[in-house]
Amino acid sequence: MILKLILKETLTYGGEFYITSFVMSEHLFPYFGLEKNKSLAKQFTAYASSMLFAVAIFESLFPNFPPLKFFVLYTIYILWTGANEFLSIQEDQLIKFAFFASVPIIFTPILIHCLINWLIPGMKI
Repeated sequence: MILKLILKETLTYGGEFYITSFVMSEHLFPYFGLEKNKSLAKQFTAYASSMLFAVAIFESLFPNFPPLKFFVLYTIYILWTGANEFLSIQEDQLIKFAFFASVPIIFTPILIHCLINWLIPGMKI
């Protein structure tokens, strides 16, 4: 059961990292006037996803503690502050960038998790 959990979490959050960094580099950066930069997108995705990774670790330690899910919303704040400091997004576009960047970061792990459960029913824990 532990091996299933490790495999599922690795696929989920590893896939989230690469899919989100691709979406940011190819779609979000040009939309907000930045040049396509895969390295910068990977760095920013790792920075912005850090709360998701921490919540996943604590959920495995405390599986019956639902308030941990609310800490995922802190990702939006991380994106909002990081976009200004890390990417130099203009002040008037910070909220829009935080919203558009938070959608793939928060929902990609959910979609990958559902896809794994659908494609490999034996992975349900």
